[in-house]
Amino acid sequence: MSAQVEVEFSSTAGASCSEFFGSYSEAKRRVGELRFDASVVSVKLLVDGAVKETLRGGGAKKASSSGGAKRSSADAAAGGGAGGSKRIKAPPQSASLYQSEQPEACKGGVPVMLGVDEAGRGPVLGPMVYGAAFWPVSDDAELSAKGFDDSKQLTEAQRDDLFDAVMAHSRQVGWCVRMLHAVEIGEGMLRRSPHSLNAMAHDATVEMIRAVVAQGNHVTECFIDTVGDPEYYENWLTQRFNRQITFTVRKKADSIYRVVSAASIVAKCTRDASLHQWVWEEPGAREPTKEFGCGYPGDEKTKAWLRQHCTPVFGFPSLVRFSWQTTKTLMDELCVPVEWEAAADDEAAGTAKLTSMFAGGKAVRKRCPYFEKRGLRHVADFM
Repeated sequence: MSAQVEVEFSSTAGASCSEFFGSYSEAKRRVGELRFDASVVSVKLLVDGAVKETLRGGGAKKASSSGGAKRSSADAAAGGGAGGSKRIKAPPQSASLYQSEQPEACKGGVPVMLGVDEAGRGPVLGPMVYGAAFWPVSDDAELSAKGFDDSKQLTEAQRDDLFDAVMAHSRQVGWCVRMLHAVEIGEGMLRRSPHSLNAMAHDATVEMIRAVVAQGNHVTECFIDTVGDPEYYENWLTQRFNRQITFTVRKKADSIYRVVSAASIVAKCTRDASLHQWVWEEPGAREPTKEFGCGYPGDEKTKAWLRQHCTPVFGFPSLVRFSWQTTKTLMDELCVPVEWEAAADDEAAGTAKLTSMFAGGKAVRKRCPYFEKRGLRHVADFM
């Protein structure tokens, strides 16, 4: 089942947006939140593409009296306030995929080019955000002249201005973001069979492209900043999309192709806004501060924040990536040791030999010492 929430905003910045959720209950909860938002005109709840509920938002009356212009962001458009990412509203923490509506200029089957880049791969704090930007191939020269560049080469104010430019050109420019939060990264990398960060990046890229194509955009070209070997990644993507899209994967693609630069800006501004507006999920008497520096393991403010907010039993808040070596080292030093008896006992119990399968009589496997020590028996033994 797929649940989707479509939101129409009342501010003058542009269009509406869609949020995607893994369950109906999460989507329903989000609808409840948006219903009373003063910037929202209307909210639609869809399940598997079918509209289940349509509600007027808190900004419906205001919009009707002022002309009802829509908002053009991933719930991440320019809002009030000054100071860099403070003026951009972050996507909700419960949503992983977030995208604009289909631009008018991309309708009708016109060839569309798309760029992909990420922000936040290295930090120990916060999400890794993959961003995509796309526009008609015929508009590339015009839109490339807007000044898009690698987000790392721009100041925060310049990035936010260019982010606003993406939103202001919602008739021509579309975008999509995939948020890989710290919890998701940890769950993948700490599996028994780890799901690497590169594999997660590949999956996020495929997910975004499919979401853009599913809107009806005729994507013919994709330009991507490389993750791993460029040639292998390019061939892998070409096969994944049945050779229907021409892929160009390059190192420093965000400095070469302006559509990738735009994607870089969308990703970076979304991550910054997410950190700035992060809502702590852990209950407790002492709420963590947001004075965590740049979030990279080598930053002194980040290291000091991690030490200050490490609890002996649970470790860190969900903003922190438990799979990073920095985190593991601090938990070894500051947290209470945990002995996983069952894991050690499983190794001690061993496994049955292959030859025992062919021996006569009933094979009896030695019970795990964990259960023997506690006098625990199988329910079947009592029957």
